[in-house]
Amino acid sequence: MKIKFMLLCLTFILFINVDKVNSQFAIRAGVNIANADSNNSDPDTDFKSRTGIHAGLMFGVPLTQSLVFRPGILFSQRGYQIFDTGTKSGTLKFDYIDIPLSFLYYTKAGQQGLFLEAGLNAMILSSGKADNQNIKEQLESIDYGILLGGGFALGGGLSLGLNYNFGLSNVLKPTIGNPRFKNRNLAIYATYTF
Repeated sequence: MKIKFMLLCLTFILFINVDKVNSQFAIRAGVNIANADSNNSDPDTDFKSRTGIHAGLMFGVPLTQSLVFRPGILFSQRGYQIFDTGTKSGTLKFDYIDIPLSFLYYTKAGQQGLFLEAGLNAMILSSGKADNQNIKEQLESIDYGILLGGGFALGGGLSLGLNYNFGLSNVLKPTIGNPRFKNRNLAIYATYTF
């Protein structure tokens, strides 16, 4: 819990202590294709992806001509569909406030061309539902993970990208049998920097 708290504190400190002269703001929106990594041993139960949206603000801090630190705050829909013996039996919907802390490396100076992305992502649970029934009390309030991705800066402030988030913590609170579900998410997005 202390590590999670420290990660959130670091995020807010970085937002406050950036160089205002060189900083950039961006709007980001896109599609999430979310699923879960689970220790479920039932051969008749399968998990399929759930499609959702994400949108929010990003804040860029150029560190060199090719390297940018980009924290942000996003609303993000995640979750997955559950299938028993091939028939859909339910949908789990998780809404988060994501706080990505990523570094973007551009192949051309001046933040142009192809870029690679890597960083950490803290996620604060805002709602959790199983077929429209509130299950937020059964879920951990904070999740965190590693994100890796890339994209292309098209020019004029517009970029297209994708990243994959590997959740590192169990989204379920400890229960009997200790089931494990870790978020997995592919995000496809457009960003406009101004």
